[in-house]
Amino acid sequence: MKKVKIVINQISYQVHPYTELFGVMAILANDNNLYKNAGNEYYNKNYRNEIIKWFSPFKEHKAILLLTKYALNYSFNYDAPCFLFLELADNDKEISDYIYKERLPISTLELNDFLKQIDDFIINSNFKEFYNINTTRYLNSLESFIKKTKIHSPEKYLFQFIGNNSNKLSINLMHSVCSSNYGVHTKKGLYVCVMPSGESSTQGEPDFAYDLPDITSLILHEFAHSFINPLTENNRHIINKIDRETFVDALSLNPYGENINTAINETIIRSIECCYIKEMFPEVYEPFIKKYIKKGFSQIPHVIEMLEIFQNNRDNYESLSSFYPKLLTSFLSKN
Repeated sequence: MKKVKIVINQISYQVHPYTELFGVMAILANDNNLYKNAGNEYYNKNYRNEIIKWFSPFKEHKAILLLTKYALNYSFNYDAPCFLFLELADNDKEISDYIYKERLPISTLELNDFLKQIDDFIINSNFKEFYNINTTRYLNSLESFIKKTKIHSPEKYLFQFIGNNSNKLSINLMHSVCSSNYGVHTKKGLYVCVMPSGESSTQGEPDFAYDLPDITSLILHEFAHSFINPLTENNRHIINKIDRETFVDALSLNPYGENINTAINETIIRSIECCYIKEMFPEVYEPFIKKYIKKGFSQIPHVIEMLEIFQNNRDNYESLSSFYPKLLTSFLSKN
C-alpha cells in the first residue's frame, strides 16, 4: 500500500497504512482493556464511526481474536503492536528480537499464523480500499499539522542543538490510534507516531496539534533517542562509575528497573526538551520542568546547566557528542 505523505526538509509527514490497520483492529477489539481508548470517539468521532461501519462484520476475524489474546496473555502491549505493524511494512516481515522474544514469546508457527491472519484481514475487509478512500482526510490532517507546527520546528532545533542530522525521520499521524504516542525505530528509520491530542473539531475530525508545547516536545523527544542513546552506550566506561543513587528517583518512579543507561537517556533528552520549551514556549517553561522533576527526573536542573555550558562554548565543541563525556563525568562529582 502506498503511503499518504508530504515531505518537507527531509522530514516525511505521513499517515502510514499499517498504523491505521493496527488502530482499526484495536477498535474492533475494544472490549480489551489494554485498548480501552481505541474506540473513544472524543478524539476521532467521524473516522471512528466510519471504521465501525466498514469493519464491524470482521470483529470476530481470527486476526482480531489473536491480537486480543496476545495482548492479554503476553507483554504485547503499549508500543509493541505498533512496532510490529510498522516492521511488517518496513522490514519485509522480518520481525526483530524486541517483538519476537521480549514482547511476543510465541512459536515461529504461531507468529507466522498471526502474520498470515493479518494479511487475510487486509484482503477480506478491503482495508486497502478504505485507506485509499480516506486519502483526502489524511492529506487535510497532514497539511493542518504542518501549518500549526512548522514555526516551532522541533526537529530543526534538535539538529542545531546536538550538531547532527538525519534524513530518515518520519512524523506519522495515527487517525485510528487513540491510546498513546510512540517512537518506533525500524530498519528504514525513526518514526514519531502521533495520536490525536485534542477533542474532535466541530466537524468531527481529529486534531493532532491541540497542545503545541506537548506535541512538539514529544517529536523532539522521540527523535532525540536516535542520537542520545548511542552516545550513552559509547561512553559506558564513564557510566559504570556513576552511583545509582544519582538517578535513584528516576529509577524508582519509572519502569526502568535497574537500567541506569535508560535513566540517563531519559534525563538528558527531557533536559533538551526543557531547553527547547524555554526558547519556544517560555510561558510554560517552569511548570514543564516541575512536571518532569515530579516524575523523578531530579537531575534535570543540573543537566540544563551543563547543556548551557555546551551551548555557550560551541567554538570548543563541534557537536554534543564531543561534549558528552564532560556531561557524563559531571555526574561523578555527585557520587
